[in-house]
Amino acid sequence: MAAEKDPIKALPVRERTNLVRLMQQFLRDHFDLEAGDLGTELLLERTGELIGPLYWNEALKQAAVIVGDHAEMIGVDLLAREKELERRHREKD
Repeated sequence: MAAEKDPIKALPVRERTNLVRLMQQFLRDHFDLEAGDLGTELLLERTGELIGPLYWNEALKQAAVIVGDHAEMIGVDLLAREKELERRHREKD
């Protein structure tokens, strides 16, 4: 099964409907604009196309930092364990 190109359309209907309602409320509150479901969904799709990659790239950068931090902590822990094993081995001799 091919991945849905548009992440908005890939959402379950309930989540997509909630997003449409939230965007419609935003448009009413900030622009005094009443938008229909189709127009609002198209706006959400286009917004996702435009800014989605920016959010995706930022999320990947943040994930890489977190993974790097964890890898560094694992490396430090492994080195400490290795030194402890070497110390114990020397004590046996």
